[in-house]
Amino acid sequence: MPQRHILRGENSESMERQPPFSGIPRRLWRLIALAHRRLLMLDHDGTLAPFETSRERAIPSPRSLLQLGRLAASPGTRLAIVSGRPVKELEPHLGPLGATLVGEHGWERRSPGGKLVRDKIPEAARQALERADRAVTDPGIRARLEVKRTSIALHTRDLEYEQAEHTGRAVRAAWRPHEAKGVLRTVPFAGGFELRATERDKGTAVKALLAEEPPGTLAVYIGDDVTDEDAFEAVRECGFGLRVGLPGTITHATAWLGDINEVTEFLAEWLSVVGSGGAPAA
Repeated sequence: MPQRHILRGENSESMERQPPFSGIPRRLWRLIALAHRRLLMLDHDGTLAPFETSRERAIPSPRSLLQLGRLAASPGTRLAIVSGRPVKELEPHLGPLGATLVGEHGWERRSPGGKLVRDKIPEAARQALERADRAVTDPGIRARLEVKRTSIALHTRDLEYEQAEHTGRAVRAAWRPHEAKGVLRTVPFAGGFELRATERDKGTAVKALLAEEPPGTLAVYIGDDVTDEDAFEAVRECGFGLRVGLPGTITHATAWLGDINEVTEFLAEWLSVVGSGGAPAA
C-alpha cells in the first residue's frame, strides 16, 4: 500500500506554477493536454459545494455547474461525481450534467441517460444497520441522524465542540456492538461520522469507473475529506489525487487545491488546456 505523506506548499521542481495553482504539479497540466482519454472524478460536499448546516442548501455555484457541463460535453473527458449522498439527492443539486453519478460511496450509480443501479448490500449488513439505528433512542440525537440504505450518518457540524463530542460518544457507544460484527465500520467525515457497510468505499467506486476506461486513461480525483482518501489511493498508479484544503494534511493525494473556489478555477483551466492543447504558462 502506498505510504501516505504530507503535502507541502513550498515551491519545488514538481510544483512550478504560481498561485492560484501553487499546489498543482506542472506535469499534470501537460498530461491533461496530451491524454487521449481523461477520467475526472469529484466529490460533492466540500469540493463542489460549500458545507452547510442544512444539507439541502449545499449546492455548487452556477459557475461550477457551467464548467462541469462543459467538461461533460468536451471530447475525451468523462466526468463522474462520487459522493456519500444518494444519487437521487445529488441530482437536484447538479441538474442534467451528462455526468456519471456515484452515490452512497459506490453502492449506487446512474450513467448519463441511464437507469439508477443500486447494488444490494449483504443481508448481515442490512440487519446490523437496522439494529444500530434502533440502538439510538434519544430524540434529540436521532434528529441528527441521516439514515440511508447502506449507512447511518451523524451530523454535528452546528454543535459546539463539547456538545459534539458528547453526542458523538453516545452514538459511538450505541453503534459499537454492531460494528464489531465485521460487516459495518465507522468512518469520520467533516462534520460528523458514519456507520456504513464495509464492502464499498470511494476507492472501490473509482476502481469500477477505471475498469470501464481504455488503457492509458488519465485519472484525476478531487476531494476534501477523509472519505476521499480511498479514492486518492486508487488513482495513484494512473493519475492524480487532488486534496481540497490547506497543505499539511496527511493524505494519499499527490497535490492540492486551496478551496472550492480554486476547484472551480481548476475546472476552467482544464477546459482551457484541453482546448489549447498545451499546459498553462509558468
